[in-house]
Amino acid sequence: MQPKKKSSFERSALEWQIIQGIQEAGLTFEEFAKKIGTSRANISRDLTTVGLNKASLFRIKKMAEALDMEFIPLLIPKKGKLNRYQFKIGAGEGVRTLDLKLGKLR
Repeated sequence: MQPKKKSSFERSALEWQIIQGIQEAGLTFEEFAKKIGTSRANISRDLTTVGLNKASLFRIKKMAEALDMEFIPLLIPKKGKLNRYQFKIGAGEGVRTLDLKLGKLR
C-alpha cells in the first residue's frame, strides 16, 4: 500500500522551512538530494508523504547544512515560567549565542 501524500495543512513547521529553503535555493528535490548524498525518493518521502518523523536527526542536520541553515533541536519545559532561553551554538571562535524570548507556554 502506498503512503498517503500529506496535504499542505498536515506538514510540520520544520518541513515547511526545508521546502521553502529548497525553493529559495532554486533546487529541485533531485539536486537537493545529491547535495546531502541521498535519493530524490528519500527527499520526496521525507517532505511529501510520511514526513520528517521517520528521518534521523543526523539527516535533518544534513538538510539544514545543505541549505546554509543551522538545525537546533530544543527541549522546552511544558510547565513553569520559562520566558527566556539562551544557549551557545558552535565551538571555538564560531560560537554564537541564541537568545529566545518565549510567550506563555500552553
